[in-house]
Amino acid sequence: MGTIKFECGPVRPTATLIVKAQPIEVIRGLQDQEVFESESAQFFIEISRVIEEFHWFKKGHLLEPGEDVIVSRDDRTYNLELRNCQISDMGTIRFEAGPVKPTATLIVKGSTMYRAARKKRFQCELVLSSLRFQCKVGEIAFSMNQC
Repeated sequence: MGTIKFECGPVRPTATLIVKAQPIEVIRGLQDQEVFESESAQFFIEISRVIEEFHWFKKGHLLEPGEDVIVSRDDRTYNLELRNCQISDMGTIRFEAGPVKPTATLIVKGSTMYRAARKKRFQCELVLSSLRFQCKVGEIAFSMNQC
């Protein structure tokens, strides 16, 4: 925005120039991710034009690139990789670039193997986000009160 002035003898016209940024649209939005502990979760978003300054947040906290946090941009696609996810990483992931602030949910599932009294192998899966509990012996699933 600015004012343009022109002088030619007694004539002194002025004009104001107003430049507005093009609106930003989300082409491909963030998707919720569900991974097991120690796995990686990948988030990406594509927007209609390049914005140089962008940030990723996890549970409201700014993410800084590091060994387990990989941030990159390829033209209009912005990427976040969270490596070695833990149960404590579960929560909301937010991307911010200008007025664009979409969110997605990261769900981290823990899976533990146990051995029963008769040395039968079974697997218990606990998903904290939905408080679902399931036991399996081989391919046979048991309800909560049977485990």
